[in-house]
Amino acid sequence: MIGNGKSVLSSRDNLSWKYPGGGLESSAMDLARLGMKVFDGSVISAQSLNTLWPGSTFSHNGAQNGAKSYWRLYFNDKTVIAVLSNQNRGNPKELTNTLGSIVKNN
Repeated sequence: MIGNGKSVLSSRDNLSWKYPGGGLESSAMDLARLGMKVFDGSVISAQSLNTLWPGSTFSHNGAQNGAKSYWRLYFNDKTVIAVLSNQNRGNPKELTNTLGSIVKNN
């Protein structure tokens, strides 16, 4: 977004430098499926998961030119919330937290 409040198209970003560090392009559905695989033990054993993340949630954010993301796993509820934004403005973390509160309270 530029100073006059209008959105502009971001230039295409060469993401090849991110691949060794896990910087891959995924959809919200891809991230939800990955979270469900974490819960069912396909990606990591329950024992390892409890050792690495003893709390009730795990989250991760990401950003690149023209995009932001936030992904949270709620272990007790086996709930995955993934929010992707195709703009640098906005707050995917805040939206994820709000959605998580709604899900947990219903």
